[in-house]
Amino acid sequence: MDQSFKSALKAVYIVFVLVMASYAIGLAAEGNMLIPAAIPFAAGIILLVRFLGSKPELLAWAGFTVWLGSTYIASGTWLEYVLFATYVILAALGIFKSPYFLAIAWLFHPAWDFIPRELPEPYQDLPMACVLFDTPIGLYLLGFTWAQRWRSFGEVASSGAWYSFKDTSALAQVGKSIYVAMLLILVSFAAALSVESGLLVRAALPCAILLILGLRLVGNRAELIAWAIFTGWLGMTYAHTGGAMAIAVFFVSVIIAALGVFKSPYYLAFAWLASIPWNFMPHDLPEAYSQLPVALTLFALPVALYFFWTSKQSYWDQPNMSGQDNRPLSPKKTP
Repeated sequence: MDQSFKSALKAVYIVFVLVMASYAIGLAAEGNMLIPAAIPFAAGIILLVRFLGSKPELLAWAGFTVWLGSTYIASGTWLEYVLFATYVILAALGIFKSPYFLAIAWLFHPAWDFIPRELPEPYQDLPMACVLFDTPIGLYLLGFTWAQRWRSFGEVASSGAWYSFKDTSALAQVGKSIYVAMLLILVSFAAALSVESGLLVRAALPCAILLILGLRLVGNRAELIAWAIFTGWLGMTYAHTGGAMAIAVFFVSVIIAALGVFKSPYYLAFAWLASIPWNFMPHDLPEAYSQLPVALTLFALPVALYFFWTSKQSYWDQPNMSGQDNRPLSPKKTP
């Protein structure tokens, strides 16, 4: 199989495991099985991502670390949002500086679980379940980081690998990751505010243009990965309705986003263009979001045109993500 398709499939698989873990926790809560299921869930996730190889597994754990930071964000307190932002930073540091930051995030979280908070009835056991879930994963990350299973992407930035951005400083790459995450949050907040103010359609085109300009600042390869994230975010628009078709479209958008990174950016252009007719399919939307299809069309069209133009100009480089990094950590220097 073509390496780009293998890399795309690994990226999609990581997202699939993350989504399925969320669904499994929801089912365990409904069945009053959160505590008994916690340790088996932790062991299952470790086994599900371990076979991917060191580089994609490290990315998977960074994704799960961000997900972990959002555990109690539904409570809506400012402290939970601060923790979520902190976990985004720790995940980025885990990728580009040292995987120890991922271990720290997971081993610290059990202490956070016991801060008093209001939880829905099915999730009353969530704090204790999180302790049982977080601790073995944290110890796994700590132990295998010590055993040098993973190399942070910053360690090999000078090798010319796909994760080597224009600035090879690990902290600069962390900054780019945080910047992209903040843009995603800001676009989401801007959409919510424009709904409340009745300006959803008027805000769509300016938001798209500002997003294009904002992502241009991070450099070619970082921008390509950022657009893949935004493509998955776009595909998730109607997934909250719970319909099988909407969930299927979300997973298809993730597949296309991965192909856009690892195969050809034209896939990303196609994803944004294809979202336009999907917007006008029947969707169960609240009254306040009745103009969402028109707004998303105005938002998606300039992004699709941007990708067609930049792809035609050969602006993008296709990365590669091999399953295992077999190079020595400290190559011997030749005299």
